[in-house]
Amino acid sequence: MVLQNVKALTALVSEALRHRQKLEVLITKSKISENEPALFKQIHLVQILITELIWGKKRLGGESKPVVTIGSYQEKFEKILNKLERKNRSLGRSDQIFSTAFLLLYYLSFAIR
Repeated sequence: MVLQNVKALTALVSEALRHRQKLEVLITKSKISENEPALFKQIHLVQILITELIWGKKRLGGESKPVVTIGSYQEKFEKILNKLERKNRSLGRSDQIFSTAFLLLYYLSFAIR
């Protein structure tokens, strides 16, 4: 039983590390750190709870103050994340277009010589 909990916790921490940049954006854009300053004395707990809520089980168990507070921001986190992902997809397409155009011009420069 304990070994399973350690594996699950290790996986959750690993997931939080994998999404640390997105976590920073979620925390900043949601203004949760400004609205809930007492909660941010335990920043690592906040990051783990957000990770579980957004990329993990999609829910938080329990009624503790941190769990209830983070849970109340779920909709806001999801909106911010969706907006961020849409922005990243559009940036990805423009990068592809730029790369293709650059390669085309590069090859044309050799054809003209």
